[in-house]
Amino acid sequence: MKVVQHFRWSPFLAIGLAFAVGDDEAEIAKQVNQGIAKAYSFDDARAFCVLRMDSSEFVVMCFEGEGLADYCPLLIESARAAGAKTIRFHTKNKAVGRMVREFGIEEKETVFGMRL
Repeated sequence: MKVVQHFRWSPFLAIGLAFAVGDDEAEIAKQVNQGIAKAYSFDDARAFCVLRMDSSEFVVMCFEGEGLADYCPLLIESARAAGAKTIRFHTKNKAVGRMVREFGIEEKETVFGMRL
């Protein structure tokens, strides 16, 4: 498995995460550029994600691409290595719930919003 960390937001990440970041691209890009969040690509652009710590919680801010089930063990191990007590996935893709359930990750809440 090839994992590449990207230290700055780029068109490569914007294209790879276009659906997952949606209207939040500016904020996610800012957090990546400030080092608050970390952006990764996997296996020559097969998948992309942005991660951050929020207190003791490891947050998968967004994930897009193929093979989430292949990368879940790595994400969970990364959370443990970072000292996280919990892991949280943000997603707009309802299928993610089915994909991560086999790893013991369960839905905690549903969030609704409106851009003003």
